Amino acid sequence: MTDLFARQPVAEPWLRFYAPGVPRELSLPQVTLADLLDDAARRFRFRAALSCQGRRTGFGALRRAAVRLAAALDRLGVRRGDRVAVLLPDCPELVVMCHAVWRLGAVVVPGDPADPGRPVAGAVVAVVPQERGPEVARAGRYAALSAVVTVEVPRTGTAKRVTSAAAPETAPRLGRPPESVRLVAYGALDRRRGDAVGRGRSGGPLPEDVAVVLPRHDGTSLTLRHRHLVAAAHQIRSWCPEAAERRVRVLSLVPLREPHGLALGVAASLTGARTVLVPGGDP
Repeated sequence: MTDLFARQPVAEPWLRFYAPGVPRELSLPQVTLADLLDDAARRFRFRAALSCQGRRTGFGALRRAAVRLAAALDRLGVRRGDRVAVLLPDCPELVVMCHAVWRLGAVVVPGDPADPGRPVAGAVVAVVPQERGPEVARAGRYAALSAVVTVEVPRTGTAKRVTSAAAPETAPRLGRPPESVRLVAYGALDRRRGDAVGRGRSGGPLPEDVAVVLPRHDGTSLTLRHRHLVAAAHQIRSWCPEAAERRVRVLSLVPLREPHGLALGVAASLTGARTVLVPGGDP
């Protein structure tokens, strides 16, 4: 009897382009993004995970910060499945915040700091550059928003031009933020000690949980689950075996709010690579 699902090499011509040693199939573990970071913190504890404008963050420190932030977000009311809009340029705080959200089983909605509209809509918490915090907190159209976390992000020439150009249109004088929307500094959240695991009241994520929702320019959205990003990370490691064999530095010029940039950032947890973040995207 013919097995209709048997591999047909003739129907897969792309396999001839695989480099030597690249497997044709991958057996993927049923883990989450929080599990990847936990494992990286054990294996590469003192190795630098991030580098940004002279600041280095080790894998162990990255995990500890994510645990603290996860506990803080839990206190702000973020629950499994809730959306958290993260509108930051590429910086360590962005990476820490994403891992903190994922530990709770919540959903990261990344976006451009200069255009908060769609990412913030439906989010319970928004994470924005410090100068944009009051503006987002005052916006009455974000009905689900309960808190705005402000981050002092690295200054770049590009960021300054975008902010100054957008300010006349998007930052009208509307008075103080309503009492229902809390304005909280990132530093204040990060200073408080979290619990031992930092996975919130829901017990943390599952591989099938949605991890990221990426708004597209055409009005649609791309949804990625934990298992999707875990699979992408394993694929990248398989295509670049040298990354796992020695200490590699990855210059990140694709913004983390883009699918490819996000996948490369997650893959670093498997290989122990150092990701060099460039807030303005200029090499």
